[in-house]
Amino acid sequence: MKLEFEYGQGLLGAELPDSTDIFIPGETVADPPCLPQDWDSLYAATLASIRNPIGMPPLKELAGPGKSVVIVIPDIVKGGNQPTSHRKVAIRACLDELYAAGVEQKDVLLLFSNGLHPRPPWPRCRPSWAPSCSASSTPPARSPATTARTMTTWWTWATPPRGT
Repeated sequence: MKLEFEYGQGLLGAELPDSTDIFIPGETVADPPCLPQDWDSLYAATLASIRNPIGMPPLKELAGPGKSVVIVIPDIVKGGNQPTSHRKVAIRACLDELYAAGVEQKDVLLLFSNGLHPRPPWPRCRPSWAPSCSASSTPPARSPATTARTMTTWWTWATPPRGT
């Protein structure tokens, strides 16, 4: 059977065995109730989750002045360029909690986890997170990309002043 999967900004086709089990959200398993899809509603729900985690202290209690933070996010292949994507909302909410707890911008690292995907060029990745940082004065200072291929493929982008 031929199936198409979301891949980056488009679709990727794949030929799979007819015996493949297919999971389709909302069809094979019921979807949970949908949140309103505006920024404020999604941000409030995300912030409530961050402030009330299961089995651990809230982020704000773990963070503080002088602490270093790494936020790992998937690469651009996983999508998430729409204005209210989970990536943009979650990064903004996490940064707000971290900065409120006293973590400094210079101590925050956004790590693009590319898995086995090749390292994307900077212009291709920036839209996946930069708008989520615009609500504060400046984005995190460092944003490296890494692949699972070898440690020598790790690299770092330097974000110019004011994230421009």
